[in-house]
Amino acid sequence: GDSRWRKRSYKPGAKAPDAPVNAPFYWGIKGADDGEKVYDGKKNMLKEVQKHLRIPYFLSEKPNKHEVFSSPEFWLNAPEAGAQAHMDSHCQPTISLQISGTRRWRLSWPPKAEKFFKAPRFMDGSVYKAQGGWKAPYSFNISAGEALIMPPAFIHESRNVGGTCASALTLQFNEPGAGAYVRTLLPRLRRTGDFSECWSMVNRWAVLSTGKAKAANTAQQDTKFAQDSWKTVLKKLDKDSSGDISYVESLKGGQQASDGLLFYDVNFDDRLSSKEFVEGFKKWAEVERQVRNEQSEKWNKKTWKLEL
Repeated sequence: GDSRWRKRSYKPGAKAPDAPVNAPFYWGIKGADDGEKVYDGKKNMLKEVQKHLRIPYFLSEKPNKHEVFSSPEFWLNAPEAGAQAHMDSHCQPTISLQISGTRRWRLSWPPKAEKFFKAPRFMDGSVYKAQGGWKAPYSFNISAGEALIMPPAFIHESRNVGGTCASALTLQFNEPGAGAYVRTLLPRLRRTGDFSECWSMVNRWAVLSTGKAKAANTAQQDTKFAQDSWKTVLKKLDKDSSGDISYVESLKGGQQASDGLLFYDVNFDDRLSSKEFVEGFKKWAEVERQVRNEQSEKWNKKTWKLEL
């Protein structure tokens, strides 16, 4: 392989205590990124890496193989190098496998958002510039042979705190999905532009991928739409005619249907009842209606504060 990354250093310019001093070397093997071309511009390196990938023992193979095998990224960190705090745009949970060395991670929840922001705000290092800076509530080390599993839209930072190279592999997976997490933080995530790639996905969850969800003008109209949609859900997914939907039944409807069940399953019994669906849909529609009536707020870097 190309060892030039060991001799290069790029200082990202983050003026924040404990932030990474240098940027890592990123090998975007999941796509035809520049990092891949450094190694071999003609050979399909993704296929070469896939030969050595395995589904982690704690994940089901069938629903996860495609996502896991199409999402590998390598991170090679010289001492003190790492990724500045940022929020990724993908919708699936991430697993980071530490191959060698030790990295310190700092994490925080998606910040509160009182207004709708269409444009992304949480690019590399931007949170350091907020008033009062970024105070991560979680900080810990991950060493070789250990792994971190992280839900989507978490703000995260990594830094090599050892004296040797710290290498890691990151992957995304589909199941178990992040439905309950998104439900809990929906008012924040729906107003966060960095999560915009996932808004249409959540809309499909709202009707378990059995039609097109829409938020009406009033809560009363939402109730009627939810009740009608539930009839469609039962018709398409209720194979045992029990009057509710089991998680196993939702899997027959595809990934969006099973994620939708988790999105509404407030009692965590892996079953979706009519009450859970209608009440959950009304809450989703209320957030959609609020955002629809809000104008996209402009990001003022001078007065920006992070409320976690």
